[in-house]
Amino acid sequence: MTRSEVNSRRLISSRNVFHLNLSQIATGQAFTACGFISVDGHGQTLITVSPGANMETRAAQLDRLQPALSQNDWLVLQMEVPLAENWRALEKAKSAGARCVLNLAPAMPIAPAVLRELDILIVNQPEAQMIGRVLGVGTDDHLAIAREIATRYRLTCIATLGEHGSVAIDGGGQGWRIGRIDVDVVDTTGAGDAYVGYLIAALDRGMPLPEAMRFASTGASLSCETRGAQSAYRARAEIETRMRELGPATALS
Repeated sequence: MTRSEVNSRRLISSRNVFHLNLSQIATGQAFTACGFISVDGHGQTLITVSPGANMETRAAQLDRLQPALSQNDWLVLQMEVPLAENWRALEKAKSAGARCVLNLAPAMPIAPAVLRELDILIVNQPEAQMIGRVLGVGTDDHLAIAREIATRYRLTCIATLGEHGSVAIDGGGQGWRIGRIDVDVVDTTGAGDAYVGYLIAALDRGMPLPEAMRFASTGASLSCETRGAQSAYRARAEIETRMRELGPATALS
């Protein structure tokens, strides 16, 4: 067994503590992807990524899922795999009736045809500004960019704003702003990923979007109180308790 195989098995087995279904994780020939993270005195991060086995990801792997993708499922995509495979996976998922989400991280240009297939696009402020420039929106204001993308491509665009919470605009132009709970920020590593995961988990349980955003904002905020990424994520019960500290969603005109 190669060192890469040993490391991948160790990593997969370490996820058992979270009671995840790991049966359909694929393994490749390259080393497991890793990130090198620097944290400044304010808890903000600079991340350098070595993609490794991520680049072996193929959309055809979806064909082997048991049970197969259906309208009851969500497909969450990000930008650390071959982009052509991302878009093939999106096509497969939409054909199966699944709902599709793209977290535009790290920020890269994407075609309008991709946006038209998405149900939800999630961006942070720099990612919103980048995609706004690519699409010729003509402003660096994150809310205006989210509104233009949402209404132009008939999707829900969510912009995460760090300490200022998050905003969402749906395809009909309706919007909401969510704040955050007060936490002692130690390390923001993985907070954006936490937001995405908690948001889709809440939506999958049938939670309305504004409430799912409150759940996601609370979970992401709590993750900043602990060093590390996955090890900083909190259980559902704790998030639901701390959500009481967060005010209701504010409707945007």
